[in-house]
Amino acid sequence: MAIPSTQLSTWSNPGAVTAAQQTHLSIRQALVAPSSPVALRDPDVFLSGSYKNHTNVRADSDVDVVAQLNESWIADTTGLNVAEKSLYDRWASTATYNFQAYRQDVLTALQNYYTLPIDLVSLILGTPVVVSRNKCIRVNKASSSRLHADVLPCLQYRRYRRFVSPQRQSYVEGVVFFAQSGEQIRNFPKLHYDNGVTKNDENHTRGLYRPVVRMFKNARSAAQERGLLAKEHSVSYFVECLLYNVPDSLFNEDPKASFVGIMNWLTRNLSNTFVCQNGQESLFGTRPEQWSLEKARALIASLARLWKEW
Repeated sequence: MAIPSTQLSTWSNPGAVTAAQQTHLSIRQALVAPSSPVALRDPDVFLSGSYKNHTNVRADSDVDVVAQLNESWIADTTGLNVAEKSLYDRWASTATYNFQAYRQDVLTALQNYYTLPIDLVSLILGTPVVVSRNKCIRVNKASSSRLHADVLPCLQYRRYRRFVSPQRQSYVEGVVFFAQSGEQIRNFPKLHYDNGVTKNDENHTRGLYRPVVRMFKNARSAAQERGLLAKEHSVSYFVECLLYNVPDSLFNEDPKASFVGIMNWLTRNLSNTFVCQNGQESLFGTRPEQWSLEKARALIASLARLWKEW
């Protein structure tokens, strides 16, 4: 029995966004508060992830907030010619304020701000409000107006295209950070958002991209709940990137037509040529920010089985 159209339509609906926006504003206030050691560094604090990209579903309870430091950056100059690379090396200098110092200051700022009476509920329950994790800093929910947040301290990442002089340079901007385990991880959240906006517009999927992404995310969750798919096989970010590679013409107003058409296309065309939604990285590979073909195939197989066994 196929998944009913009513169920697919329900899955395509967005989750709530007000609490996510309030959480973002709360984190921003924590980092610019007078007690914050990074306030004068003027970090670029912005919402990221599914809430920013309007692909959040009801099951999403965590908000991703990026805290990007722009005064220090890591550059990829492999796209420059020899002369440009030489010019860049003479111009650039070693940062005096590095990632580890910045991350510690962001952690301190969050700890200072959230050690307030409003968060005594979490303290009574024995759960620290602010917890340092491998890749991010967790700010646990302690009031009805705020969600759990994963705050990502990061430096600006520059993928250089040209460097003629400090006044005549061009690069693609991303973010880069170091996990506590030592891995360097890069991403392009602003490009991810911009490309999602384009994919969703009238000239491409006619406003159907975001609803279809939400439909597939919910279908993925249903497959997990039924034991058809391991949770680590399908992070929401990868599901979104997977669908970014699907031709615009397959995003249909009929949810069944979208689901079947996209599933058939992915079954026939899945390959290591797929790109992330940011357009800068391959979706499949061995870097920490990449997925594996094996896990993508497992997702597709589980959704096909969900469809047949509904």
